[in-house]
Amino acid sequence: MTLKEAGFFVDSIEPNHNIYINGNGIGFLYNSYEIAPYSNGQTNIFLKFNEITSLLKAGTPVSIISNR
Repeated sequence: MTLKEAGFFVDSIEPNHNIYINGNGIGFLYNSYEIAPYSNGQTNIFLKFNEITSLLKAGTPVSIISNR
């Protein structure tokens, strides 16, 4: 199923500036209407550090947090 078939406005989801980081990973929060209709509410995408280790640049604050 594609994102559009699931009701989103977009074909792919790009990172935005509404991010948060905790001890488990990185989250991206998209407001209503940003990538999906209001009826979907906010879209929260959370990526666990163990799923994105290969994408993190060594020595950066995020990679240091991910290794704790």
